[in-house]
Amino acid sequence: MRFVQLRLKLVIARCPGWSESGPWPKHGPHQLWRIPAPTERNTLAMLSPSSLASGRSICCFTPPEPGKTTNSFAALWLIPRLAGFTRTHPGVDVRIMAETRVQDLDRDGLDVAVRHGPASLAGSNAVRLMGERVFPVCSPKLLKDKSKPLREPQDLRYHCLLQYDDPEGRHPWLHWKTWLEVERIADLRPAGTLSFSGYEQIIPAAIAGHGVALGRSPLVKDLIASGELVAPFKSSADPSRAYYAVVSKSAEGRPEVAEFVVWLRQEAGKR
Repeated sequence: MRFVQLRLKLVIARCPGWSESGPWPKHGPHQLWRIPAPTERNTLAMLSPSSLASGRSICCFTPPEPGKTTNSFAALWLIPRLAGFTRTHPGVDVRIMAETRVQDLDRDGLDVAVRHGPASLAGSNAVRLMGERVFPVCSPKLLKDKSKPLREPQDLRYHCLLQYDDPEGRHPWLHWKTWLEVERIADLRPAGTLSFSGYEQIIPAAIAGHGVALGRSPLVKDLIASGELVAPFKSSADPSRAYYAVVSKSAEGRPEVAEFVVWLRQEAGKR
């Protein structure tokens, strides 16, 4: 079992080390960055370093290895909600770095990590944010085709399955093979498959009606509530993993860090 984590740096007024003259990230000083999101309303345009002087901007970095679990958490859960925190904390910049490596927060000068993994590896100072269940989701458009029913798991044979491309098998809980085995229909053969290198790519494909995806409860909850996705079956799998916030020792006494963790817990607790 392993952890992946989203690393967070909260800075009062300005991200340190950034200036008009550099040094710049490898993407360049004036590029506008985007984290993929399922719909345009959930897309946040990133600001260039020159915008940081206002003290109200958000620095966000994607990792050198795209498509990992923390990218999807950042894109589908954190960023759509982040305006709620920055609205009430206008003097705090949040610098987000989606990484799959579990690093030493104090050594790397980081404040908070959002880690995803089993409780046994969470650590004594970890704050549990929310659990996760995995279940099929799709566009409601797929339910309208009577020639391709989708009333029970066996009906997946009529549909294209949207698959997470994980050749090394690091994320088995995101594999259709695992879910079908849990449902005792491991020999099911779908009408087709589409594979994606990142989970945050799978969800927009599901919304567009390209097939059936495995939804991760925290990341698709809002999309189901809005009607952009539906869960055609009651069946779900519990991968025994959850999201945890971990604060570095050097940041424990900072009020803005404590407030950010409280905000994370409040958002995670919303139904």
